[in-house]
Amino acid sequence: MIEFPRGGAALGSVAEDVIWKLGFAQGPATSVFSLCGLLLYLGYRLDRARHAEILRELEARKEERGSAEAASRTLGDTMAIERTFHWARLKGPQRNWQPIFQQIGQTTLPALEERDAHLWGAFHGLFGIGSNEIIMVTSWGLDHDPVAELTLPDNVERVEEIVFVPTVRPARDQQLTRPGLYVFRFFDVRNADVEEIAELSHTAWTTFEDTSKYAAEPQGLFCQKDRASERGVMLLLTWYDGLNSWQTSRRPHPDATANFRRRHELTFGTIAYATRLIES
Repeated sequence: MIEFPRGGAALGSVAEDVIWKLGFAQGPATSVFSLCGLLLYLGYRLDRARHAEILRELEARKEERGSAEAASRTLGDTMAIERTFHWARLKGPQRNWQPIFQQIGQTTLPALEERDAHLWGAFHGLFGIGSNEIIMVTSWGLDHDPVAELTLPDNVERVEEIVFVPTVRPARDQQLTRPGLYVFRFFDVRNADVEEIAELSHTAWTTFEDTSKYAAEPQGLFCQKDRASERGVMLLLTWYDGLNSWQTSRRPHPDATANFRRRHELTFGTIAYATRLIES
């Protein structure tokens, strides 16, 4: 552009127009960039007050992140696992439940392993369940359809089945092994209230479980996987060391009572099945 000679030039041999171009490039031309920078600075509206406001906003964001992390740490292992749980009430042709479970153990349970599924717990009834019935709860991957994929012996009847997902528990889906009383409690609810009911339950458990008066531990709180309808069902499974603890736990700590009362207001009705874990 300037056409300045390469390799050096003798004194007085460079044309005047080349010298003029060189001077223009080194002087006025570079000022254009300075002017552009000046125009950019004219649009910069940061004064002392705005600077202080930005600092306050950054501090507020930092506190929000800290609160979120603290909440996550508080929930800890109560954060629910992302799995599908299939609850099934099964009935056999004979008088007792043992033949049903034996057949399922030989056929159904081995087949689950091929479908990213396994047994979470099997239970026989104390109250509300027939002597020839069992409750079987299985854990599945989220992309599976347990109703369609679960295979049962031909003589085993599906009395009732529901597909659930966890809300605040369980955190793990290892097969249950602790002997004791397991109470299944179903809540008839509005699906729009599921989150509030889960939060009320989770908060109440802090004092509900922390007592020497009885031994109890909620194992899982579930809502239906399909919540497209206005009304739905939630399922709470609670372990007790025996019937006395179940009865005594009906008079929990006042803090838990307040939450349970509010939860009751959000439900249209409940039904409970008392069972014992089938130890395999």
